[in-house]
Amino acid sequence: MIQRREYDPAWRVHAADCPDAPPGAFVTTARAVYEAFPHDRPHRCLTKGYVSRNGAVVREQIHYEPHDWVPSTIVPADAIRALCRTCRGTRCANRGGPPVQVLPQTPSGLIIGRS
Repeated sequence: MIQRREYDPAWRVHAADCPDAPPGAFVTTARAVYEAFPHDRPHRCLTKGYVSRNGAVVREQIHYEPHDWVPSTIVPADAIRALCRTCRGTRCANRGGPPVQVLPQTPSGLIIGRS
């Protein structure tokens, strides 16, 4: 069984050599960030190719204005509720009541053959 957890508000992820990346930030690999923080927001400097090559990235904290939790359509399998539409977290000022019981999304089992 999956252990459900709260998500902190998302940070922005930059390529390590991005001019907009915060100076002195901790550098790590794209895969490590994706596994630990799958809800983070990619900066425009990140491309699919860069991420697939597991390039060096840095995280930048985003300062969100105080807001109420508004559910998005993003529901990670281990999240206690849907992520917030504003900050992609579950720890907003008004969390919208008790945790929502969400089932992890599972594949349908449908196999589509190639023509």
